[in-house]
Amino acid sequence: MRALLGGLLVLVSVLGISDLVPAARSPFLQAWSAYLKVLGTWPLLTKCCTSMAGFAIGDLLAQYLAGMRWDYSRTACFMAYGWILHAPGCHYFYRLLDRIVMPDQPKSVAAVVLKILLDRLLFTPVNMAALFMFTGVVEGQSLRRIVLTAGNRLPYLWLVSNAVWPAAHALNFRYVPSEHRVLFVNGVSILWNVVVCGVVGRGSSPPVKLRLKSRP
Repeated sequence: MRALLGGLLVLVSVLGISDLVPAARSPFLQAWSAYLKVLGTWPLLTKCCTSMAGFAIGDLLAQYLAGMRWDYSRTACFMAYGWILHAPGCHYFYRLLDRIVMPDQPKSVAAVVLKILLDRLLFTPVNMAALFMFTGVVEGQSLRRIVLTAGNRLPYLWLVSNAVWPAAHALNFRYVPSEHRVLFVNGVSILWNVVVCGVVGRGSSPPVKLRLKSRP
């Protein structure tokens, strides 16, 4: 019950309505206050850390639910991708959207819809291509194999992502303050990795989960 209450208080703070909740000496709120302080001082570095943690948790859950023995090199690869590419990409892309898409009415329905379309049609394909390229390079694959793998799997993965991310970004762009959007995306990404694992587990689905073999 205390964990649930703490989670609700953090959510209230993320959505920017913490003034409506009486102050409380809670370890959750203390941790959240410390996070906000670090975020204000080192915004990009903080987002890189939360992205790396989000990818680690998501991949561990995905492997566990798939009944896999822990592939630590795969987890490490996703963590590195979250730190090096995902967090900086999201950080600067969301800032760009806020600057160029109806900056006078950033929370309007038209602005939110346009941001979602730009995310779906521009940022997401590039982000997914970067993921295939990054993991392929880490695995030591040839450029030809990386391109073929991305060409076969990326369209399917993008279609599946449309069942999750438009709704998530509707909340993200409408209600979540700009400085917390990468954190929100990382939280959804944990569930998204599990969803991808479940889809890939079906025999009729094309393989989209990347497997990096652990080396002794």
